[in-house]
Amino acid sequence: MDISQKSIGFLFDELVTTSMKCYMSQDRIMCPDLSSEDRLLAAEEAQQMNARRNLLIRKIDEILGQGDLSPTAKTYRGYFSKEEKLLDYTLNEHYSEGVAEYVLTLFPPDFKGICVDVGAYDPIWLNNSWLFEEEGWDAHCIEPNPSCIPKLKEYRKNVYEYACGSENKDSADFFVFAANEIVGEAAGTGLIDFRLNKRSGERHKKIFSHQLKVKVRTLDWLMENEIKRDHIDYLSIDVERYEMEVLRGTDLTRWRPKVIVIERLEEEYTQSDWLKSFNYRAIHRIVFNDIYIDEDFYQSNLVLNPITNTMEYRRWGVE
Repeated sequence: MDISQKSIGFLFDELVTTSMKCYMSQDRIMCPDLSSEDRLLAAEEAQQMNARRNLLIRKIDEILGQGDLSPTAKTYRGYFSKEEKLLDYTLNEHYSEGVAEYVLTLFPPDFKGICVDVGAYDPIWLNNSWLFEEEGWDAHCIEPNPSCIPKLKEYRKNVYEYACGSENKDSADFFVFAANEIVGEAAGTGLIDFRLNKRSGERHKKIFSHQLKVKVRTLDWLMENEIKRDHIDYLSIDVERYEMEVLRGTDLTRWRPKVIVIERLEEEYTQSDWLKSFNYRAIHRIVFNDIYIDEDFYQSNLVLNPITNTMEYRRWGVE
């Protein structure tokens, strides 16, 4: 489809994917073990992705600058401005990987549930829960990095300064990596010291920023003592390869999230096996995020597709 025919939602989704591909190509260029030929290919890909990214930004800017906007376009414009004041975000910074937009279609439009975001990092940029809070959901952000807390508290209603894991600790090592000015401290920062990683250790040594101490709590403890809700409707987990430890500290039978989004950066079957054992079904993957849905919730929303004559999950707002 030509770029001029795409809706703003599709443009934003492509902008996110293109920006991530551009960053990954730039990241490959820095790899010390890369051959000269592969380095040249990575540089060419980064250049192509950057050109496409700039084209998308110009088209989005054109749509957002129009006076007569569709409801969807108005919503997207709202992501970047409130009362005509820019929230320190520009169209050069994508806010999402398209995860929140997809997950919203898994719930009825009038449904206002409880959302828990483990590893929120930023209130809007690449955030899987901000859209839900804007839609009236009861959203809760968990983030251990102290440099993220002021902005989170400025723009989000419920913020808790903790790392999340399989056990409670009052003092745990937290490793901060600063990849570049675009990604900031989002990539690799967490409870794992990636400088010790055999495959990426040398690269992480170059981008290591500093180390500090943080409090770690299980999600069970946070639900009981901070969030104080009796269930979760949508759970997002993005903690830089520490996701399994979060799951081990979460009683899925008790809180029973209807939808779980969990980051998976490489082949990791433990997450899948774990969630399947709790009767969750994998239904989609967006960029690095696997999306699971509670089997009972899934079965209760099946409808007949008259074209294929098969039962499919009903997604609201999707033609």
